[in-house]
Amino acid sequence: MLGAVPFAVSQVEAQTTFQGAWIATAWEVNGQAVSTPQRGLLVFSKNHYSIMYVNAAQERARYTGGSMTDAEKLAAYDSFTANAGIYSVSGDTITTKAYMAKDPNYMGRWTGDCPTGPCPNEINLAFAIDGTTLKVTWPARNGIVGTFRRVE
Repeated sequence: MLGAVPFAVSQVEAQTTFQGAWIATAWEVNGQAVSTPQRGLLVFSKNHYSIMYVNAAQERARYTGGSMTDAEKLAAYDSFTANAGIYSVSGDTITTKAYMAKDPNYMGRWTGDCPTGPCPNEINLAFAIDGTTLKVTWPARNGIVGTFRRVE
């Protein structure tokens, strides 16, 4: 019976180590460091998360003039990833289930039973934490690895 207690505590501790905000400090794509890492922000509460990051090697293009052209809108949309929802931690895996997302098709796959059951937009991300550094690997996105620093 006592053997189960440390495991339960370690799972709770694993969940709470994510709580806070993390900013991107480095990115790797296919094992190659991105020379000019772009912004990224991960926020984890007790049960919910928000992920936003620039998924390009260069800064997002700023638009000129009073409103964006269609080409500028497309460039802005394509260079940015954002979603939020619920998450859980098991071992070295974060499982996210997006409730909101920039991509309406990704967001649209949420079903009423997702908070407690399987979810079509569920993603498993490998992670490692070392002090105030979090490394996250998006296996489904060509092994993109983000390194983040805790800011709160």
